[in-house]
Amino acid sequence: MIGALLGHARFYQLFQSLLGAGRLRRTFVDRYLQPLPGQTLLELGCGPADLHKYLMEVNYVGVDAHPPYLELARRRLPAAARLQQLRLGGESPLPDGPFDRIAAVGLLHHLDDVEVDRLFAQCRAALPPGGRMATIDACWHTDQNDLSRWLVSRDRGGFVRHSEAYARLARRHFDDVEVQVHHGLLRIPYTHAALVCR
Repeated sequence: MIGALLGHARFYQLFQSLLGAGRLRRTFVDRYLQPLPGQTLLELGCGPADLHKYLMEVNYVGVDAHPPYLELARRRLPAAARLQQLRLGGESPLPDGPFDRIAAVGLLHHLDDVEVDRLFAQCRAALPPGGRMATIDACWHTDQNDLSRWLVSRDRGGFVRHSEAYARLARRHFDDVEVQVHHGLLRIPYTHAALVCR
């Protein structure tokens, strides 16, 4: 029931707001993504582009597979922003880069290992020297409490991984991968793994 409702862009935004996802996005941008003004940033699985409000003045490119999310994003973003409908993890190429920063919030746990591997390869090719990719996803972790584990097990994503499993997939393509686990970025007990890939 909730999963079907989340397909509606406005309900998705309301649900995210109730969970306190703004704090997660702010932490993600400030601590991991660290964009600079004037940089070109690609957001993978951008949804209605809720991350954009936490970014400084960047050249924003967003991709998502879900047209209703993109329609709402188009109404909210500056005219200079570029948006594209794209099923990530497939054979289709990413938008033309290069990109100084690539962001993926809550995307990887919706993709299987083959799709994630393909996506990391595409992202590595789209980043110039000094570029960075940052991701954050629901994860399993040994320090996770029972309620967090139960809630994560109900996530819409069918490929939630242990925190180190995300890092192993990234290290196939990036020389420098850091992983950090968070247990308190939402108003509910939930566990996330943040990656920084250089």
